[in-house]
Amino acid sequence: MTLVGDRLYSALAPLAYADDGGDLQALCGAVGTMFEQVAQIVETGPNGEPGWSQLLDVDRCPAYALPWLGQFVGVTVDPTLDEAGQRRQIRAETGMARGSVAAIVAAAQRRLTGTRTVVMRERSATACSAEPAYGLTVFTFTSETPDPTGTEADIRAVKPAGIVLEYLTDTGQDFETVRENFATFADLTAGYTDFDGMRTDTP
Repeated sequence: MTLVGDRLYSALAPLAYADDGGDLQALCGAVGTMFEQVAQIVETGPNGEPGWSQLLDVDRCPAYALPWLGQFVGVTVDPTLDEAGQRRQIRAETGMARGSVAAIVAAAQRRLTGTRTVVMRERSATACSAEPAYGLTVFTFTSETPDPTGTEADIRAVKPAGIVLEYLTDTGQDFETVRENFATFADLTAGYTDFDGMRTDTP
């Protein structure tokens, strides 16, 4: 029995004495099904939360209502993501932050696994050699990127207009990452015993 159906059946208790075959109960359940979704939303929560409040709480909002909730912060929820991914998308992005470094990284991480590492380089000459100020390189690790095409599409959806994007995946860090993480050659040799260890590392 649904919540509404059970209440309707209880309200018809004077007629239920003859409901030996359960026909009245089945009818109440069928009628209640039409209103069950709304009833679940308007009910007071288990900890006394006001009715309807779950629709505006990203942690409690029903999965089917997440696209509706996302519009309040300027997020077009991606229906191809699982429920956890959609909730992360709403938490991580807002319309006011669209195009920012944080929003681009959040978009790039949407489909990643593991540590969800994203390397982002602004003013990238490799992305736009003619005018590096408009170039943006975003890099993720192959082992953490099950859907590179989808990840690139997510980044393009939030990057500022006019910015030229270069999106890359690789099995390990590139030399630019090594240069950023190790100030001197002595630091590098202290961190790695051989070239393969350095090249395949995913810091």
